[in-house]
Amino acid sequence: MAGTGFPGKGNPMSAGGFDQVVDLASRLSPREQLELVAQIGQKLSGKLGPAAIVEPAAGSSAAVLQAMRAPPHLDGADVDELERAVQAGRVPARFDGIFERGNAE
Repeated sequence: MAGTGFPGKGNPMSAGGFDQVVDLASRLSPREQLELVAQIGQKLSGKLGPAAIVEPAAGSSAAVLQAMRAPPHLDGADVDELERAVQAGRVPARFDGIFERGNAE
């Protein structure tokens, strides 16, 4: 049964096949590796269906890509509005301690 089970001689993802894929992927640039992972994920999600999709680990490259592709997609005006709101909400820093004498308000 070539290509139907894991592990198996005809299966490209058998132990030996997996090692070959890892070896080939290690020769790619980090960007190409991310693209390869994304392509593999898309192919697997189509074959396995939505119930089999596992959320990527927090902080992983897959999680970063997922966050970048997910809504909301902001434009420059949204970023400008956020920066204005942050600037308007700033409070001056106090350099004296609230427990020092003479600071009763």
